[in-house]
Amino acid sequence: MSYEIMIPDAADLPAHIVNQELAKQANEDAVSGVSTGFPPRIKMGGKQFILVDGNGAETPIPMGKLFKGPDDNLYLKTVVLRAKKDLQKRWYATKFDPKKEGVAPDCFSNDGQRPDATIPEPQCDTCAACANNAFGSGSNEDGSATAGKSCTDNKMLAVFLPSQGIYELKITPASLKNWGMYVKALTSRGIPVGNVFTLIGFVNEATYPVMTFQYGGAVPETGVAKLAALATSPEAEDIINQRITFSAKAPAPEVKAKSKPVTKAAPKPKAVEKAKPVVEDDGLGLDDTPVQQEAAAERTQEVAEVATGLTDEEIANELGL
Repeated sequence: MSYEIMIPDAADLPAHIVNQELAKQANEDAVSGVSTGFPPRIKMGGKQFILVDGNGAETPIPMGKLFKGPDDNLYLKTVVLRAKKDLQKRWYATKFDPKKEGVAPDCFSNDGQRPDATIPEPQCDTCAACANNAFGSGSNEDGSATAGKSCTDNKMLAVFLPSQGIYELKITPASLKNWGMYVKALTSRGIPVGNVFTLIGFVNEATYPVMTFQYGGAVPETGVAKLAALATSPEAEDIINQRITFSAKAPAPEVKAKSKPVTKAAPKPKAVEKAKPVVEDDGLGLDDTPVQQEAAAERTQEVAEVATGLTDEEIANELGL
């Protein structure tokens, strides 16, 4: 069960109650220990992208919704908002079962330097000195040794999907080199990763998912400020600051993938259709259309009408002033 939280945007609120910095400090204790679900994320089902919401419900992205690149391969079109600086490391004493993603690793690190302090039996004092972190310690599904690591490295990204929202994307060990080469190529040209569309695909020849990253064009100038705001939003913060915890030992409930995306309810017709100025589509789905502005104004008017139902003296008495 879900519901919509109806609070006007900051621009529509009285200036004296809006304080971004104080809100972060004063509200921290109020939400401490309270879970609002996991951040939405993008996971791989073989070589298919799957959107997973905060409750674990999965929706595969149809091939027809992917972007055709210059090489005729299909890609997921994204904008990388932020990347967690430190690698996360995960080590399992037994063979990892992808169907049990909710099972915590037997040893892990949230900073890529040392085992987390909550682990009862860390494998080593530091990740650098750990035998499980050495190349050649890995094994494949049938138990045969590989050149990789037994303790896997993951890079966490907060990405924006145009017209859909902010999602977590985990770059797995097999894809880290491709990610590094892509970012290095952008850096050599002086391009911040958040100022371009990043196309994410798969290596066709690989038998398991290995992601590739391609330049997908510049984001429109009108979208730069909007994307910068999304990069510091609570949703992006939740993804970047997310930590592995030892307490999560129970597997997450398996949720069957939806065959079709959820159809949104049609908006209520307006009594009077107002003429709208033409707004250029920036390809991000973030346009501040007149319809959105009118809706915000209507909500503000409703709040004002309720508030003005009392006189100033009655309001003061209610507040004990």
